[in-house]
Amino acid sequence: MVSILRPNKVSQIGVYNNHRGFCGFIDGSWRRATDQGSSCGVGGYLQDIYGNLLFFFSGPSIASCALVYEYNALFFLLKSNGDSPLMHKKFTIFSDCQELVDSINCLKITLQVPWFADSSFMDLIHLVNFDFVKIHRDLNSKADSLARQGVQLGNMFSTWC
Repeated sequence: MVSILRPNKVSQIGVYNNHRGFCGFIDGSWRRATDQGSSCGVGGYLQDIYGNLLFFFSGPSIASCALVYEYNALFFLLKSNGDSPLMHKKFTIFSDCQELVDSINCLKITLQVPWFADSSFMDLIHLVNFDFVKIHRDLNSKADSLARQGVQLGNMFSTWC
């Protein structure tokens, strides 16, 4: 029997093959509520090179714009990894937010904190060894789904698998 992979699955396999080690995926979701203003959620996960899920999170976020809730997702993943046995392992984080990827990669070079970050983020930059890469939104569907679920949650949920 022959199996045919969907184009996004083929692309995702290419993403994994180009970035050896652990891979993290993050996303944010924003919904406008009619009576209550707006609500945001963040989500993401960490997996090994074989696609085995190691960690995932989903929950609400307070943010003033899309860039901030994407940053909140990154900050949560880095902080969670910084508290884990994987802290000293190099890994790659993928996001579909080009502005965030550019800002963080510039931050790692210039060490100037962007307007949306705080000083505790700088501590994480020095603790966690990661590359930050932009991927197409279609390849980030699992993190997107976790972020959309996070909008509905009352508290952040995370677990190591």
